[in-house]
Amino acid sequence: MTDSVYPINGHRVASRGGHSGWFIWLGEELSQDFDDFTVHHIVRLHALKPELVPFLVLDVGWQFLLAPGHVDVWYDESCCAEG
Repeated sequence: MTDSVYPINGHRVASRGGHSGWFIWLGEELSQDFDDFTVHHIVRLHALKPELVPFLVLDVGWQFLLAPGHVDVWYDESCCAEG
């Protein structure tokens, strides 16, 4: 994760395979390819982007967007619907 790319987006989905369920990406567009994401341990994430750590307590369905001078946090019920 580089320092110069914003916004920083986070979206938590139901956990699979022992992971937290967080998907965090830089920039405007979310990749649809799971292989584009890199798994990071919380300790590494804390070192790379410590400003993200407070958001990691949010539960499944929560999302956030960080940009210089801007913070947005919301719940997306549609991502948790069973179907």
